[in-house]
Amino acid sequence: MVGSLIAGWDGWRGSMARLAVDRAYRGNRIATRLVERAEARLRKRGAKRIGALVFADNTLGQRFWRTAGYRREPTVTRFVKNL
Repeated sequence: MVGSLIAGWDGWRGSMARLAVDRAYRGNRIATRLVERAEARLRKRGAKRIGALVFADNTLGQRFWRTAGYRREPTVTRFVKNL
């Protein structure tokens, strides 16, 4: 496996997280193809909006998502709880 992406659907919006491509295979549009395929599948299910989770310190990831047409959502804060 050289790349992976987790895509989810909650009945209203899609979400994507944990996009990863092996360093040796970066630059071959693998990430772009994974996202395009996920977007197509989510659109087919009825998604009108898709969000992508990216770590705050992941500048490469943030650049990728901006290039893919996504914008940072300034009004959302993520909450987590360790169990």
